[in-house]
Amino acid sequence: MGRLSVQSVAMRSAIALLGSALLLTCIASCSKLPSPEAPSAIAENSAITPLPAPSPQPPLLQSSQVSQAEPVEDVPLSKAFLEKLKQVPNERDRKQFAEAIQELNRMTRDYLKNKAILETLVQNQEKLLPILQSCGYKRDDGSSSFRGSDLHGSNFWKLSNQKQLVQLVCGMGAYNRSFVLFIASEISGKTQFKPLILTEFYKDESGKIQRRESDGTSGGRCPNSPFDRKGFYDETTKEFCVWGRYIGVGTCGTQGIYQLQNDKLVLQKFTANFVCDYHNGNNNHYKILYP
Repeated sequence: MGRLSVQSVAMRSAIALLGSALLLTCIASCSKLPSPEAPSAIAENSAITPLPAPSPQPPLLQSSQVSQAEPVEDVPLSKAFLEKLKQVPNERDRKQFAEAIQELNRMTRDYLKNKAILETLVQNQEKLLPILQSCGYKRDDGSSSFRGSDLHGSNFWKLSNQKQLVQLVCGMGAYNRSFVLFIASEISGKTQFKPLILTEFYKDESGKIQRRESDGTSGGRCPNSPFDRKGFYDETTKEFCVWGRYIGVGTCGTQGIYQLQNDKLVLQKFTANFVCDYHNGNNNHYKILYP
């Protein structure tokens, strides 16, 4: 029994020595592993590829050169504007049109590229009011659908040193926007706003196709054309295109192409499909209504 005890002790000592040797070997090997703080070393010694750095996001309203200036104070409403505003029958509309002037004034801070034309609109607010009134559609209660907060979707195109084409947006939906078009010009030191009339076709309640002239409409950019990249207006061809979709996929709706000639929008082509097809994802089946 004493001999067995001595052997047992010797065996335990050998095992302890072997464990210590293995521990030292592990420590020496593990010390060669790259530190967690060195991801590049991990990538060099393994099949893991480091993720690329995220690309910088473009700033909002980059083309308009957004300013980071202090908030703009409200501009006083002119006496001429307030007198005309009293003639607007609906109280909601009066508030919206007054707020629209302040919204345009705030935009002079955020849209530096268009600051000059925005200041012109604000300074001639009494001349702008009739144009604001023609934007949008009438609700059941007689009020306008005009929303001053949607003016940020407006567009401006320089026609000459004295003229600019203005698309004033007063309502934005998922794929259509309500807007009016007019030319702002400086003639003999006086500012003038000339509304532009759009020729459109629609189907009345009896199913008959009718023609109308309108100073306000709704729609979005036209697909599969230069307009899709440049916006509604092509400054090279002087063409303006608007696509009014009845449903999101655009299988039904209207599309009109106009050309600006002598400060008028002349209809070039009008196509439409008044029957909605939810399964056809293109608008190639629109019928030509004009010419």
